[in-house]
Amino acid sequence: MFDIVTKKDPELITSAKQLGYSEIFTLSDFNVAIGGWEKNRVILTDKNIEVLLNPHSGVKKDNLHFRQGGLNQVLCKLANKNNIIIAFSLDALRNKNDLGRVMANIKLCKKFNVKVLIISLAKTKFELRSANDLTAFGRTLGIEKKMWPTKKIKRK
Repeated sequence: MFDIVTKKDPELITSAKQLGYSEIFTLSDFNVAIGGWEKNRVILTDKNIEVLLNPHSGVKKDNLHFRQGGLNQVLCKLANKNNIIIAFSLDALRNKNDLGRVMANIKLCKKFNVKVLIISLAKTKFELRSANDLTAFGRTLGIEKKMWPTKKIKRK
């Protein structure tokens, strides 16, 4: 199990090892693109991107009949084809609307076999959550074990 944090701090790494993580990555360790409603299609067509972070950010309002989560079936097929992992950070889940959008995105990712991660994106050791907590939270949102990335992420 691994987590992604904002910076590599020795104190942060020792705390993460105590919380059950085998590895800690930073955002600069590999190609991460921060999503947004208008940018998701461009990001998912790029084959150099490895992780799309928070595709639901930037969505202003939901439609009457469905959630505007930032992903749709076309974007999920692109993510699957280009082996891009969809990641959601804990700090981006601010209210019930964000939580609903993430759950809708996870349903789409499950349908189109896209790998999904829940990360802490911690800045200090106090923002870290244990590996079991993130796994349980992911299961609550609908992430199954087969949706976790199993292969090693290519590092820069």
